[in-house]
Amino acid sequence: MKTNQYILTKPDGTERYFSAASDSQGYLYNYNQKPFVNSEAMEKAGLRKEEVLEMTRKGTLLIKHPEICLKVGENVHGYFVESKEHRRVRDETILESSIRGGSTAVEFKSKMGLGLVITQRLPKGIWNIISSSHRTYNNGSEEEMEWLDDQMPGYYTSTREVRGWYYAVGAIADLLRAGIKVSYYGSQVLLGDTPILQQLNDIEEADKKSHETQKAETKRLKSEFHAFFSSVPDNNPTEEECKLIAELPRIMVFTHQGPTLNGGGSWLHKDKNHFYYVRNNGGDGDAWDWNNYPTSGAGAICQRVPLKKEHEEWLKQAAAYDKQYKKAQ
Repeated sequence: MKTNQYILTKPDGTERYFSAASDSQGYLYNYNQKPFVNSEAMEKAGLRKEEVLEMTRKGTLLIKHPEICLKVGENVHGYFVESKEHRRVRDETILESSIRGGSTAVEFKSKMGLGLVITQRLPKGIWNIISSSHRTYNNGSEEEMEWLDDQMPGYYTSTREVRGWYYAVGAIADLLRAGIKVSYYGSQVLLGDTPILQQLNDIEEADKKSHETQKAETKRLKSEFHAFFSSVPDNNPTEEECKLIAELPRIMVFTHQGPTLNGGGSWLHKDKNHFYYVRNNGGDGDAWDWNNYPTSGAGAICQRVPLKKEHEEWLKQAAAYDKQYKKAQ
């Protein structure tokens, strides 16, 4: 017998979720493959616990007293059991009927920096009205999280907060044309309500353009920086040299914003002859014996290259990137 999730609704309206297996007739069994018994029904039948246990042991309980056993879809003395999937389908059917009947609106809100979201879980029949070109799933990629952190430092801290479906303004029009009632932050949107739709469309287009531009610039700056240090010969500064390098002003631009609390992070230095890239290497599991740069923790790895005009230009562009995209914290 396959185990599924069930919901037991008690006479006082409270619910309990539990796992159980069911047979072909719908009777429920625990992990020991013993029938679930309704204690109230057992008492009303005048049975003692010892008698029930004995019948259970012999496998005769369902034959002699099926009325005291929990069964999917049946009300036993006010106790009702249904599968979690049955509840979902039932609730979805009720909600779809309510939406199509006009008594419930599909509610949209804007999620900062990401786009429009729908506040309730839509029944499949309603969700399919929205064109696939007007809905996008965001999986909270590393690139996406980095862009969001540039836009709103600290606002989104995990991919779980970002992951989900987002909708274009066209999704609202799709629903309205199908006769579905739509609201935006509690205010009903009408098919001919051009000012609201235009305002949403303008915001959406501006966000999209900014998003795409920054992603391209992020990729370019990362690629160029990687090229500076990816083929550096093994001439990293010594520990003694790094003590002096550490006294130089820290340059914190782009993704190099200084050390983090968990022993990560990176930053830059430069003098009249060299450009330095420092990667904190003090986290648990890091190879600390590679460290040549002193920190308040386990240390960092410092690489250097002869300073060139392209490095100076990159630093200017990285500073311009920060000024354009990074909001004040």
